[in-house]
Amino acid sequence: MRRERRYENLRGDTPLEYDALSEGDILPISMSQPTFRQICRGEFDDYLANCLFEMHDLTDRAHIRKIVKNLKLDHKEIVYFLGVRLYSTQKLADLRGQSERNIRKVRDTVRRRIHRKLYEALMERAEHGGELIHMEQDFLRTYTPTKRRTSSDDESV
Repeated sequence: MRRERRYENLRGDTPLEYDALSEGDILPISMSQPTFRQICRGEFDDYLANCLFEMHDLTDRAHIRKIVKNLKLDHKEIVYFLGVRLYSTQKLADLRGQSERNIRKVRDTVRRRIHRKLYEALMERAEHGGELIHMEQDFLRTYTPTKRRTSSDDESV
């Protein structure tokens, strides 16, 4: 029993997947945070690209970078705070001075536009023989493009 206890990882309340060290006498808690440890290893990308205007640098996929880079500023803000910073819609609504319903409506609009552009980019990539990762293949299988409304459809109604 004593041998088993010696190899147990006693970290307290810090989950293993956070990659943070437990509070101890050797390192202060600020130096054991994942961001600080990434910077010490020389991995600056996640830290430097953690802003609204540089979030397209968080991926190396060219088609996704282009889609995110070309979003409107309001849409970038919603994608950044809801997708990267993981704010709730209520918190973002309070931050922007809008209703939560409006934030959800714009979020769904942005999601549809991103999906449509991503579908077009992936179809073009697949036609030219480019390799797709499993998530992109799953997206192509499950996504069903909707017919966009045109001005001629509005006039006939």
